[in-house]
Amino acid sequence: MRSLTAVQRLYEGVWRSGRAGNPVAADRLRALARSGNPVFGAFDGDELLGACFGFCSPPDTANFHS
Repeated sequence: MRSLTAVQRLYEGVWRSGRAGNPVAADRLRALARSGNPVFGAFDGDELLGACFGFCSPPDTANFHS
């Protein structure tokens, strides 16, 4: 969960969401990851440099969104 919180903070800094709220909350990223969707982080040592995530459509449509 620590890495997902780091992703949340990274997105908050990039999108400068401030009081509008976080663009992607760590708990939502965790739910995506636990349900089989990809959540990736790019690290230099312990420093998170970037991140991305995606989610799949229902099986009958075979689409992927990221």
